[in-house]
Amino acid sequence: MFGLLCAIAVAVMLVAVISPASCQQVTPDDTRMNMEELMQPGLQAWTISAGAGFQHNLPTGPRSDLIADGLEVRWERYDHPDRALGLTLGYAKLRNIPEYINTVGFVGSYRQYCSIKPRRAIYWEGAVGLVHFDSLVRELATHTNFTEHVGFGVQWPRGEAGAWTLGYRFQHVSNAGRKRPNIGLNASDLQIGYTTYLR
Repeated sequence: MFGLLCAIAVAVMLVAVISPASCQQVTPDDTRMNMEELMQPGLQAWTISAGAGFQHNLPTGPRSDLIADGLEVRWERYDHPDRALGLTLGYAKLRNIPEYINTVGFVGSYRQYCSIKPRRAIYWEGAVGLVHFDSLVRELATHTNFTEHVGFGVQWPRGEAGAWTLGYRFQHVSNAGRKRPNIGLNASDLQIGYTTYLR
């Protein structure tokens, strides 16, 4: 199921990127915002997103079979027309049949936009933070752990002050060697969200 979601997401991103309509200029009666004009220093935005992910069996070793569903709220501020710093608060439920594990995470991120057009913007990002598990998993001996991720995505405008966001990220979780075992968790996540810009 997750593989199908990834394939659909990649197809949507490619259509958004190469579609000729995505590069058309704004007409006077077009109420959608222009992404090129919007992203200016000082701009702030809120994003709420839902996502799903699965654990990779890397590195090899005893592995849980974890699948995750989650929600996130992200605040970001642009300090440059193509650069934003953000803070994200997230919740995820990990399915480790027959048990469920609840997690809460808080991360800071750097997002760099590498292509901004009137009808779409492409970005990559990196993030670091903390994540707390309410139950232990076999890969980690601690409840509170460090997390890092790298990812990329695309945004396209919706209405006068909003945009849809679709992104992928590769995430790593470990306790930095504070206690064994510390095999670590590696996962792929797909996120879809809605961003509201505060002009």
